[in-house]
Amino acid sequence: MAATPAEAAPGGTSLGGAARSAAARDEARHGKPNLGAPHPAAPGQSPPHPAAPGQNPPHSGASGLDEATTDGSLLTLADPEEIAELAADWLLGVHATGLDPRGRTVHLDDGRAVVTDGVVVATGASARRLPGPRLAGVHTLRTLDDARALRAELNRGPRSVVVIGGGFIGAETASSCAALGHDVTVVEAAPLPLIPQLGPDMAAFCAGLHRRGGVRLLTGTGVARLRHTAAGGSAGSHGAVGSRATAGSHGAAVSPGAVGPRGGVGPRAAGSSGGAARSGGRTRPERVTAVELTDGRLLPADVVVVGIGATPNSGWLADGVLADRDGVHCDAGCVTSLPQVVAVGDVARVGGVRAEHWTSATEQPRVAVRNLLAGRTVETFSALPYFWSDQYGSRIQFAGHRPADATVRIEEGSVDSGSFLALYEQAGRLRAALAVDRPRPFMKVRRQLRTLGPETGPRPRPSGAGRATGATAVP
Repeated sequence: MAATPAEAAPGGTSLGGAARSAAARDEARHGKPNLGAPHPAAPGQSPPHPAAPGQNPPHSGASGLDEATTDGSLLTLADPEEIAELAADWLLGVHATGLDPRGRTVHLDDGRAVVTDGVVVATGASARRLPGPRLAGVHTLRTLDDARALRAELNRGPRSVVVIGGGFIGAETASSCAALGHDVTVVEAAPLPLIPQLGPDMAAFCAGLHRRGGVRLLTGTGVARLRHTAAGGSAGSHGAVGSRATAGSHGAAVSPGAVGPRGGVGPRAAGSSGGAARSGGRTRPERVTAVELTDGRLLPADVVVVGIGATPNSGWLADGVLADRDGVHCDAGCVTSLPQVVAVGDVARVGGVRAEHWTSATEQPRVAVRNLLAGRTVETFSALPYFWSDQYGSRIQFAGHRPADATVRIEEGSVDSGSFLALYEQAGRLRAALAVDRPRPFMKVRRQLRTLGPETGPRPRPSGAGRATGATAVP
């Protein structure tokens, strides 16, 4: 007979956390109320914003930094009635600090211990930072508070903005800053942005979007250090932080002191006691003034946005058995080595893969909760990868698995027009699709892909309109 946990203790109140609570309610209506807890802060970092249950940071698209999209009341993932239906006890403003070896008790930073029958880890991830002291003017964009702080900085007037990292967060942030009238430069270590996700040909198109939007794109170079001066001090009192950090679509190569052994932030991470000047007994944060590149160039900067990937919030699982710096280890059903502990969302390595996609956070919880209630893996997660991105007035959509040896064929529209549907094919089989401002044909192809297994796909129909680009993807 399958075990039926009477009380589950899910950790996290973001998208994955809200979806997981609803899944638990639907699977076990006869059980006791669930217990919700917010994301734990990574060691050395300040706690996340204690948002209401179901509240999530804004999508950082073209309008992601305006006043409407940084209004927390407009960003909830569930309305009060839906939250009430969950019949959950929400513990806000506290953080998980540990899990006992049997996986039955979650320890909190206020000294309490929550004894439960099952645990869902949905603690998400935190923005990766450059090594060195915290500097005024340097931002990441992951939480609602991050968006508000960046918007306040940009509202002070025209700024010189340097975005480190040409991935989706970097590209969308650059698009938003340019739309607000700021002077924007994007620094990307790879030859083109988004090569790992899209392959070289489609990455070249995305590089063109930056230029079309009036943004300078510098590729093939990294960040050596940030130059700074004391707030209110003379321009001659420059210092430097960092150690050849390399901006990239997936993350950064930073100095060993940047990341702690448990996936937290080490002694040289942002937020340390360095990087501040004292005046009259008060500490004033130093302010960034420029970004020095590894090729020697110096970029003046009033504002720096670091978009170099994310670190899973798994450091509180300190035993190293359930998790490491790259997330919580799960089988294909989101179940850890302890059957009473499952994980979902950005923190979970499901089947060895950690996928930071909206679909992971919304679709994994149903599978995870079913397996949790069964006491074993009875279902596996096999959702089709899907993401979208709004950049410079264009909606980019992608679905599927892109093999390294895939070729790209334009099925509809044209790259030159800026509106097209591209198909990724391998050995005559459709494996993935990319669309720019072609939502209807894209959704049709996405439905096709969702009906297929991960290793097969329909043979694409012959089309005189389609043209092969011969693109060879980079894994």
